[in-house]
Amino acid sequence: MELISTLGVIATAVIGVALLAMLIATFFMWIGAKIAGVKNATFGKSFIAALGSAFITWIFSLALSFFPPVGPPIGFLIGLILVVFVIKGAYDTTFGKALLVWAFHLLAEIAAIVIGLLTFAGALMQFI
Repeated sequence: MELISTLGVIATAVIGVALLAMLIATFFMWIGAKIAGVKNATFGKSFIAALGSAFITWIFSLALSFFPPVGPPIGFLIGLILVVFVIKGAYDTTFGKALLVWAFHLLAEIAAIVIGLLTFAGALMQFI
């Protein structure tokens, strides 16, 4: 019974971190869109762009992880181009502005990873 409880706590922490990561990514993309001068840069469009970007990033990371020597660099470049096009489509803006929004998304992902690692590490330390 204790194992189920532990797995529940871990699952809740992972879901919580994922939601926090999406919120952070959405916020940073929204700020980036405002700074880039994107018209109609709403929080909802930022959420759609963040969700689409995360989906593409995870799919490409998974698919190209099976090709270790060449997969990550090629996956990064293809993923970057596709993510910029997702952002471009979500905001209906230019490629340059979408690239600037992506740069803010990158900052958000770094922040989310740091927060996630600290949160997850803190949760795991309770069990040790």
